[in-house]
Amino acid sequence: MPALSPTMSSGTVCRWLVAEGDAVSAGDTVAEIETDKATVSYEVHDDGFMAKILVPGGSEDVPVGTVLALMVDDEGDLADVQSHDWSAVLAAGKAASGETSKAEEGSAHDGARANASSAASFGSKRTSPAAAHLVRTHGLDISALEGTGRHGVVTKGDVLVMMGKAPASALPRKAAGHAPASKAPPAAALSAAANAPSSTAAAPAAAAPPALATAVPLDQIVDLGGNLPPAVFDAPERPASAAPGAFEDAKPSTMRKVIAGRLTESMSTVPHSYAVMDCRIDNLLALRQRLKAVGVNVSVNDLVIKAVAKALVAVPEVNCRFDAESGTVKANDSVDISVAVATDGGLITPIVTHADTLGLAGINAAVKDLAARARKGKLAPHEYQGGSFSVSNLGMFGIDEFTAVINPPQACILAVGRGAQRAVLPADNAAVAADVDDLGDGPAPGVTPELATVMSVTMSSDRRVVDDAIAGQFLAAFRLHCETPDLLMA
Repeated sequence: MPALSPTMSSGTVCRWLVAEGDAVSAGDTVAEIETDKATVSYEVHDDGFMAKILVPGGSEDVPVGTVLALMVDDEGDLADVQSHDWSAVLAAGKAASGETSKAEEGSAHDGARANASSAASFGSKRTSPAAAHLVRTHGLDISALEGTGRHGVVTKGDVLVMMGKAPASALPRKAAGHAPASKAPPAAALSAAANAPSSTAAAPAAAAPPALATAVPLDQIVDLGGNLPPAVFDAPERPASAAPGAFEDAKPSTMRKVIAGRLTESMSTVPHSYAVMDCRIDNLLALRQRLKAVGVNVSVNDLVIKAVAKALVAVPEVNCRFDAESGTVKANDSVDISVAVATDGGLITPIVTHADTLGLAGINAAVKDLAARARKGKLAPHEYQGGSFSVSNLGMFGIDEFTAVINPPQACILAVGRGAQRAVLPADNAAVAADVDDLGDGPAPGVTPELATVMSVTMSSDRRVVDDAIAGQFLAAFRLHCETPDLLMA
């Protein structure tokens, strides 16, 4: 289980896209992994065959570092790996790794680690990281130790046998003559046997399973023992079919649970302040049509993003964030606008970086690319983490106006409604709707209401960063660029 974001401690294996026995090539997507931020594709980096899936699709809260599956180089090794009892190996690997960690932790407090490290001797031996750590910790001389790992690498198991912490019978037996190094037994079996307590009687040697593919290095499997589950994850049970007319509870995805937690935290800890403004967008729509006529296709949302970027440059006090640790307001060094995108797993906000420097065509291309990859789970963490201002547009769903929750550490989010025809007074550049109650006895003599396309926007602001006056200045700048869209081209 890879760590796909700085805050990720576990993940969900949504589904496997390959079956045991399938041939895979470097770059192939073999599974979908759901993190605390998004659902992403898991790609392999080497050619080989999918030998054994240890964590089935649908398994939740799988710790980072857990071995999800095993690959082999040769198709002929599939049967041996698939018939091996990997659940016992994984359970033993976790227990043995835990005991080793405690022993190493204890040695760190007796003052001997530094002296032992200086006395360690590797000779010309190549070692795995875990083996090198043990050698330095205990000041061992392994210059004469023969490694059993791939290409003769000294493994953690070799060092533990040398130290007397595991029986020598646990190490793999080499066939007579010079057997290919790639046919060494799986390191997961090494981890289970080599890390077993010395008081345990050696069990009869079983037939050694075949070698693992280079996609899962031997020393990496050994080192992951502390993060392995007690046994292979059981496949989730399918709920019984619901009776006619009944309903079925749906478990929230990891992303939705994280979103709910973050929004609850935001509403609880961030003092939200709201400001609403109406903008006449007839000129904006006319600009869009003029651009379309010359082959430049942009959406209303692209124009809104550009207007936000221009307003952030005009009112830089909004392009800031509140630092909770220092209790200070910090200015962002670039205009990076997060755009809310709905996916099957939940809402994600990919970032249009340096939006103030992009033209309308550039913003359109960036948004299309980010949205498409977001829905496929192909975004990298840096493409949706951070940002300085968010835009959430529900106008395409016929929503007139709404309020949005601030996405920390950002200080503001703009909720954009649809453009709708309203009756307005020509002299009222703020595009206030001329409702019957507002007109009273009617407009002034000689003033005739007219129809205009009006878009309502609501800005949610962190009151610690943006006060009401600054919010008003920002919205005025935003409206100016919407109603005078030629400024967007400057």
